Amino acid sequence: MAGTLSPLGGAGWQFFTNAGVVLNGGQLFTYAAGSVNTPLATYTDSTLATPNGNPIVLNAYGRSNSEIWLQNNVGYKFVLQDAVGNTLGTWDNVVGINSLVSVANEWVSNNLVVTYVSATTFTVPGDQSTIFTANRRVQYFLTAGTFYGYVSGSVYDGTSTTTVTVVPDSTNLNSSLSAVSYGILNPTNPSVPQNYAQNGGPGSFTTLAANTNITLNVGSAAAPSYRWVAATTTGFYWANPGIGFSVAGVSVGTFTATGFTITGILSGNSLVVNPASPSMTEAQIGSGSGSLAGLYLGTVSNGFGGVWSTALTPSSSNYAINVGATSFQSNASATNQMLVGGSQIIGAVADTASIKGTVLAGNAAAGQIGEVITATNSGGTAISNGVVANITSIALTAGDWDVWGSTQVLTGSGIVSEIDTGISTTSATLPAAYLVTRAVLGAGVNTLGTLAGPVPMQRINVSSSTTAYLVGAVTTSGSAATGTGILSARRCR
Repeated sequence: MAGTLSPLGGAGWQFFTNAGVVLNGGQLFTYAAGSVNTPLATYTDSTLATPNGNPIVLNAYGRSNSEIWLQNNVGYKFVLQDAVGNTLGTWDNVVGINSLVSVANEWVSNNLVVTYVSATTFTVPGDQSTIFTANRRVQYFLTAGTFYGYVSGSVYDGTSTTTVTVVPDSTNLNSSLSAVSYGILNPTNPSVPQNYAQNGGPGSFTTLAANTNITLNVGSAAAPSYRWVAATTTGFYWANPGIGFSVAGVSVGTFTATGFTITGILSGNSLVVNPASPSMTEAQIGSGSGSLAGLYLGTVSNGFGGVWSTALTPSSSNYAINVGATSFQSNASATNQMLVGGSQIIGAVADTASIKGTVLAGNAAAGQIGEVITATNSGGTAISNGVVANITSIALTAGDWDVWGSTQVLTGSGIVSEIDTGISTTSATLPAAYLVTRAVLGAGVNTLGTLAGPVPMQRINVSSSTTAYLVGAVTTSGSAATGTGILSARRCR
C-alpha cells in the first residue's frame, strides 16, 4: 500500500528553536495518534519499505536527512525536542497529504492504531467507547482479506486504552490485524427512516446474508417489536421465554420450546395442521371441506372424515366420526353404522340397532369383548369321601365374565349316596346350593359307576384378577372317586 507525504517535516522542512536558532541535533518523535508514547514508524519514501529512525535526528541545518512518509489513512502524533530532550512542540492526529481520512461510503476509517489482543478482541488508544458501541458493525483488515462483524462491547480503562470485543461474521481476528473501520450508522438513535424499502418493499427482507442478525426491541402486546405500517398494534414481540403474537394490541398466543399456547377463545373458519396433502394427519376446527363444518382428527381421505355439527349425506367415505380406518355415522339421514378397516360392525340399512358379527372365524384378543378362556382335566382328580376337590381352574382378568363347564365323576368301590359339582371362586369349596349340580342316591344303592353332565353357568364380575374353579365332592363308603371336566369363560364386557 503506497504511503502519503507527511505535512510536518515531509520534504525539505527546516526546524528552529523557539528563539529562531536552527535546531541542530533536534529530535522528532512519532507516535500513534491519541496515544501517550506508542511508537509509530515513518518511512523514507512512498513505498514504505525503509523506516526512518524514531526519533528522526535533525542535521546541522535543522533538516531530516530523508523525507518523511506516513501510512495512508493512519493518524500520527509528532513530538519535537531539542538535542537535550526539551520539548518544543506536539502535534496530534496528523495524517499524510491527500490521505483518505474517511471514505464516502458506509464505513468510517478512524486512523486509530489497532492492536490485536485475541480472536475477538483488539485495543485502540484513547477513549473510543462512544464510537465502538454495542451492536455497531465493524470492518477489519487481515492479511487474508477484509472481514466483518459487530461490536458486543467496549471498555475504556480510564487512562489510555479502549478494549473492543467483537463477534465476527466468519473469520476471527488474528495477529495480522492492521486496521478497523466502523459502520457509519450508530445502533443508538440511528438515522434509519421510520419506514423504508429493503430489497423490494417496505419492511420486507427478500435476501439476508448468512449469519445476519436482526435485533428487535422486547416490545409488548400493545406495542409489538415487529409490526405492520397499517396495523401498528399487530405483530410479534418477546414474551419471555417465547415469542408472543398480538392482534389490535391483544395477545392471541405464544410460541415456546414446548409448543403454541392460544390466548382466549379460538374462533373463525378453520385451524388446519399439515394440510398440504389429504393423506396427512390433520386437525381442523370450524369450516371443513366444502360446506361441511366441524372437527376432524386422524388420517383424512379426500377431505372427509371428522366430527361435524351438520348432517352429512351417507357415503362409503363420509362419516360423522372418522379416526383412521374406524368410522361412525349417527346423523338423521345416515345409516348409523360403524366400520373398522372398511368392514361394517354396527348397523344395517334395515336394522340400525343390530351389531354385525364377525365372519373371519378368528378369536378375540385378550382384553377384548368375546375373549374365551378354557381349561380341561382329562387325567382325573381324586375326590375322597366328604372332601371338595378342584377338578380344574382358569385365571380371569378384571372384567365381566360368563363362566360354564361340565364334569364326569367315576366312582370307586363302596356305596355312593351323593355327588356334587359346580363352579366356585374359592378353592376346594362348593358354591351356593342353587349353583350346584347334585345327584342324591337312595340308601343301599351299590357302586354307581359314572355320572356326567353340565354345571350351572355363572356370571363372575370382578375388578381384579380372580381364579374360577371347577369343583366336585362325593359321599361314599368306599374308595375315592375320579373327577374330570372342562371349564370355560367368555368376556361379555
